Amino acid sequence: MRSSKRTEILNEAVLEYLYDQRHDLVNYDVKYEYKIPDSWGGTFKVDIAFLHNGLVKIVALCKAPNSNINKNIKNYANTTIGEASRIYCIDNHIHEVIFVTVLPEKAPQFDTDGVVKGLDNVVSVKKYANISNVIEAQYNGRVKLIDIWYKIPNIESRTNRKDYANFTPITSW
Repeated sequence: MRSSKRTEILNEAVLEYLYDQRHDLVNYDVKYEYKIPDSWGGTFKVDIAFLHNGLVKIVALCKAPNSNINKNIKNYANTTIGEASRIYCIDNHIHEVIFVTVLPEKAPQFDTDGVVKGLDNVVSVKKYANISNVIEAQYNGRVKLIDIWYKIPNIESRTNRKDYANFTPITSW
C-alpha cells in the first residue's frame, strides 16, 4: 500500500529512530517531503531534510518495501546508488545522506489476485544486494545505509493481501 498517510507514519517513525541513535540531529530544523535541487537538472523530494540556518545539511531517505521483496532487491540497490548521485553530484550544503530501509525478515509474495504464493526470506537474500562497499568507495562515509528489521507476526497463517492490512510489527529497537 502506498499512500501519503503511510509515508507520514514511516517518516515520523524513522525520525524518532534517528533521534534515538543520533542525539546531534535534534539541533536541526526538520522538514518532511522537502524538495532540493538535484544533479540531473531538476529537483528531488527527500523524505526528511535536516536544516541549519535555512540550509539543508543532512537528508534521510526512507524505504519500506513489504512484499515481493526478493524479486526487487537489486532494483532497491540500484535506486539507492542513483539517489545518492542525484544528491551529491551537485554543489550544495549537504554533508550527509542517510538511507533508512525498514524491512520484514520474511515477506509475502502475492500473485495478481492478492493471494500469498510464498514467503521471501529477506534476511538471506539481502546479502546479494550489499552495496555498502560501493557506497563507501563513492562517498567516503558521507552516505550511510541503515536497515531496520522487524517480524510480521503470524506470517505463516496469513493467506492474502487483506490479512496484512493491519498488524503490529515485532521489533527489537
